Amino acid sequence: MLCLAIVEVYFYLQIQVIEQIHIDSDIGSTTVEIDFDIDLPSISCLNTQVVAEDVIQKSTTDITEQTALKAIGESGCNVVGKVRIQKETGSVHISLLEPKLRRKDDPVEIKFDDLLHYNATHRINHLSFGQFFPGIDNPLDGVFKIVENGAAQFQYHIKVVPTVYKTLDGKNITSNQFSVTQYTKPLAKPEFGIFNRQGIFIPGLYLKYEFSPIVIEKSEVKSTLLQLITRLFALLGGTFAAAGLLDSFVYHSMRAKKLD
Repeated sequence: MLCLAIVEVYFYLQIQVIEQIHIDSDIGSTTVEIDFDIDLPSISCLNTQVVAEDVIQKSTTDITEQTALKAIGESGCNVVGKVRIQKETGSVHISLLEPKLRRKDDPVEIKFDDLLHYNATHRINHLSFGQFFPGIDNPLDGVFKIVENGAAQFQYHIKVVPTVYKTLDGKNITSNQFSVTQYTKPLAKPEFGIFNRQGIFIPGLYLKYEFSPIVIEKSEVKSTLLQLITRLFALLGGTFAAAGLLDSFVYHSMRAKKLD
């Protein structure tokens, strides 16, 4: 009984989280902040650009000036930024600065051999879509990808799920969870060894996201003292009932043995 009582008290002291799912009515009408911290050890800050693309609005914006670029190592760059995006399908590209690839003799075309020495090796120190809340998992934190030979694009296809976390003290934290699928696209030599403006290949990483039409609501709950007392009395009553049955069984067994 003592062990069961200890278990009941333990669960009483714990905070549990229950989940509910709702349809999201805010898709496209609100904004979300992307927070990222990424190392590019083989591309210098002078050759790095950050671009946000809104697929629905068909717009592309260079947001390099909104991020903090810090040199790391001999030729690398640490990219840190917080970018507010519309809550709809889009992407953020962290890649080689495209104008650096344009040849002075022909600014429209890029030769295959010019791309080979641009290495998109990277480490994602942190990537999130909104505020922290207890239990959140950012699956790309700590991901490290290496390009051993040539150049490559790393594409991260991210499914973002809006989440509201409700704490015991009444606070509502509006944030997002996400899952991700990653693809690596190696540099393939085009016909005649030249990329034109339509088929250009830019080494880097591409964070392509889309928002789920549902909202997950997580709520912290905790048993009340009255519920604990009720369960303890139920446990006590059950214990006495079991003891009574055992006593009755032993008594009748002993009596039957004496009669024999």
